[in-house]
Amino acid sequence: MLANAPFDKFDRRQLFEFSDSLKNYLLLGDCHAGMFSATLRNLAKKNNVHLMQATADETFPVPGIRSVFQGPTQLMNYMYGSYLPDNLRKIDKVILAANYVSYGKKELTNYINQIDSFFSAYHVPIIVIGQTEGYCIEYPVVEVLHRRFGIHRSDYLLPARYHANQFLKCSKISERYIDVYNLPEIMHGDGYQAYLYDADHMSTFGTNQYEDLLQDRIFGGNPKP
Repeated sequence: MLANAPFDKFDRRQLFEFSDSLKNYLLLGDCHAGMFSATLRNLAKKNNVHLMQATADETFPVPGIRSVFQGPTQLMNYMYGSYLPDNLRKIDKVILAANYVSYGKKELTNYINQIDSFFSAYHVPIIVIGQTEGYCIEYPVVEVLHRRFGIHRSDYLLPARYHANQFLKCSKISERYIDVYNLPEIMHGDGYQAYLYDADHMSTFGTNQYEDLLQDRIFGGNPKP
């Protein structure tokens, strides 16, 4: 869902299209979860997994969320208050992702504890895609400045994102946390497209480069060709 979109515009029907023959995974989170959707759907298809999605801009995926932003919190309240308690027995795994840096350490720790307690009570495994980097200006501009004038990309990085990633890597969810922060093997641009399409949201060109990591940590094994 886009920020400020009314809840009744969200198509809930797809959340009830469970597969009887495939494993059912749920992608849950804000727009930073949504940006991985295309890559995860491709991997799900290769791994014979049915992927459902409930993502809402600027809304942390936690029970009873009251966002400091203008995100559509009604979706997450529906998910935790009604949908998940009624349907988690049909869901094999939850993939959660968010822009964690938007919240303080105390608040984030509280959110992590709530999420952990909720899914543990239903014995549903959860995997967390980690904090991604962000820049103080639009990244395509950063890429142009780097290629034309040799300015280091890191000059424009927002340091808070790094610290959020370090904090989460050492938290209670560390074993279920996928570190995707500024990995050295990621190609930032190829002269035609950049791995972020704005200051902090990845393009499909960007998220597709995480396929091997996501395959290993979320789906495991070797997918079909």
